[in-house]
Amino acid sequence: MKIARVCVLLLIVVRVGTEASQTKGSNPSAEPAQDFARVARLLRQDSEVPLRLPGRLPNAGEKNRIFLVIRSVTKTSYDVLLATELPCDGQNVCLYGSVQAVSSLKDFYTDEDSRTTPVVLARGIKGQFIGTVCRAYCTQAYARWREGDYFYSVGIKAAKMDTVIRMANSAIESAP
Repeated sequence: MKIARVCVLLLIVVRVGTEASQTKGSNPSAEPAQDFARVARLLRQDSEVPLRLPGRLPNAGEKNRIFLVIRSVTKTSYDVLLATELPCDGQNVCLYGSVQAVSSLKDFYTDEDSRTTPVVLARGIKGQFIGTVCRAYCTQAYARWREGDYFYSVGIKAAKMDTVIRMANSAIESAP
């Protein structure tokens, strides 16, 4: 039953925008999301990690539709892909960004990356910004931070620091 639920969650796709409509390659059953509400309900069902989902996505709207794809959710983590078209498994051509959280330090929050810049986020939370790298394609730029025993990350492909920080602050401010 648990495996079936995870499989269903992985297939659920929700679009951020003002109205539902099909786009090239999209899932016809995609539903509109208001402030990640549907995704939040689904994540809360299976994860004990407090949610930090942005209230809005920079540059998203009717012209720039963003789809939310739950890639994984466990008791101790969640990973949501932000895609510009469907289907998308995180390839550069369809990647907008990501929202992730874990309750373990392992492989998530290290100070060893030479591209990290210390930042102060909403509510005075100390975090790190990791800049994008552009070669044949651009990677995501990330903001990551710790709140208690939980580690969070938001990323946007080829974004500048102020854009990623706005998204991170939106996620932090969306928490009760």
